[in-house]
This record gives sequence, structure tokens and C-alpha cells, in this order.
Amino acid sequence: MDLNGYISIKISGKTADGNLNPKDIDIAETKELLSDVETLLFPSKAEKGERPKVSYEVTEGSVKNLFCIPVAKAIMFAALMAEVGNQGSV
Repeated sequence: MDLNGYISIKISGKTADGNLNPKDIDIAETKELLSDVETLLFPSKAEKGERPKVSYEVTEGSVKNLFCIPVAKAIMFAALMAEVGNQGSV
């Protein structure tokens, strides 16, 4: 049985009305975010073909995107993002 974990991607910013909210994000931007996350989690065609279900949730009051995934993938993603932070690029 796979343990479940999650990664969280928070989009922050301001609008003329104040803080950024989920309603401020266009569907095309959401589509791009989803595609980018899938590519980072499952970079090869073989991995994409065998990937587990990845669920998605936007939390209220922010633009925080939660992706529920197996914990091993969450750990791998956290390590990848740490390295991106260290290197300054992908």
C-alpha cells in the first residue's frame, strides 16, 4: 500500500482589489500549472503512462494548489525543488 503525501504550490501576488485569490487565476494559467507539475513529477513517457492518480485541490482564501500524490513522489519533488532553489534554475 502506497503512503499518500502532497506537495503545495502557492501563487502569491496582489491585484488592484488586494490579495490574489483563486478567482483571479485564468483557466489557461491553471492548465499550464497542472502540465508543469505533471512533467516535474513524471518526466518520462513511461512514468506518465504508469503514474498513480494525482488529485488536485485549490484552498479557499489563497491561491494554494495541493497535489495529493504518493509520499515517495512528494519527497522526490521536494528534493528537486530544493536543488532548483540552490541552482537558481531547472
